[in-house]
Amino acid sequence: MVTLEPITQQNFKAVIAMELEESQKSYVQTNEYSIAQSYIYPEFRPMAICKDGTPVGFLLWCIDTDEDAYWIYRLMLHKTEQHKGYGTRALSVLMDMLKGDPDRRCIYISAFPDNEVALTAYRKFGFVDDGREINGETVLRYDF
Repeated sequence: MVTLEPITQQNFKAVIAMELEESQKSYVQTNEYSIAQSYIYPEFRPMAICKDGTPVGFLLWCIDTDEDAYWIYRLMLHKTEQHKGYGTRALSVLMDMLKGDPDRRCIYISAFPDNEVALTAYRKFGFVDDGREINGETVLRYDF
């Protein structure tokens, strides 16, 4: 079972030890950087993606009060845990959690244009191109 868990003393070391394939490292900041950001930006929510209680990935999302929406800033799976469906299941868990908020009706996510694996996965999940590019990344939107 895939769950999203807060970053704790118990899972912190496992989360920051996660790595991407060399070819993926330019696509996402490190988990350490993301966790540090969450202390500076209180609207950021860092989460461990866990499979049966064991961390296999990392997710960082936030509430965007300017757009009355959610943003998924980071989604990564440890290099040995990719292509197992954990990312899709983590997105489903997060979406189910966020859909309960009557004040926000959409979620944004982004990826670099050459990160076809991520863009294809997001589009299959139901995200559509928003028409914007932010910091060189293609923005996608999911309305619910």
